[in-house]
Amino acid sequence: AGLFVLYAGRRSKRRARERHETVNNRLKKFNALYCKFRHDIHKHKIMFKAIATIVKVSFNNCEKLFQ
Repeated sequence: AGLFVLYAGRRSKRRARERHETVNNRLKKFNALYCKFRHDIHKHKIMFKAIATIVKVSFNNCEKLFQ
């Protein structure tokens, strides 16, 4: 049972890393992470939340997590 638990833990950590990379790649599609943001910090927070919400909605609408 111990070996199975170790394997399951590694597998779940791998899936979490893959999921994190997928979310990061989708955030990068907006190019907001590459260009200099020229507005105050309050607008930066609003923009990032909007992009994160769009990505979350795409997951909720059954868009595949891994392609």
